[in-house]
Amino acid sequence: MAQSQGRRPHDPVIPPIIEQFGDVAETEIARRAYELYEQRGCAHGHDVDDWLLAEQQLGLARPSAA
Repeated sequence: MAQSQGRRPHDPVIPPIIEQFGDVAETEIARRAYELYEQRGCAHGHDVDDWLLAEQQLGLARPSAA
């Protein structure tokens, strides 16, 4: 019997706004953001900060509008 492909409880949630990066980059960003979350002791409320920092650390941040 095949196992379900559903999301496991501790899998990072990937925000839909980042779809333009593609599957590989999204997964890398999500993993790094989740690592940052864990390093902070799993404190909630910093998901956007973690995501943006992960993008920056991976060199995938979008250029900011001046």
